[in-house]
Amino acid sequence: MAIVHHANYKINQLLEKQLQKVGVSIPMPWLLSEFGNVSAASNMIAFLRKLSNLAPGDHVLFDGFGAGTYYDVLAVELGGTGS
Repeated sequence: MAIVHHANYKINQLLEKQLQKVGVSIPMPWLLSEFGNVSAASNMIAFLRKLSNLAPGDHVLFDGFGAGTYYDVLAVELGGTGS
């Protein structure tokens, strides 16, 4: 799953389209229409809303564009409960 923050929906659509061209399908939740631009909090809000659909071992990509040319990415694998 990709958790993205871009203030422009067309950027998300373009990213999805480019990934699909190479055979990668990643759902990208869109929250701006519900919360407005809450900046860095967008990624965490989207993640928490999707958390119940995720399982140990799933991979999550956090991706964000900020003002100007600011850009950040973080990829994580969800851990399990252990034994």
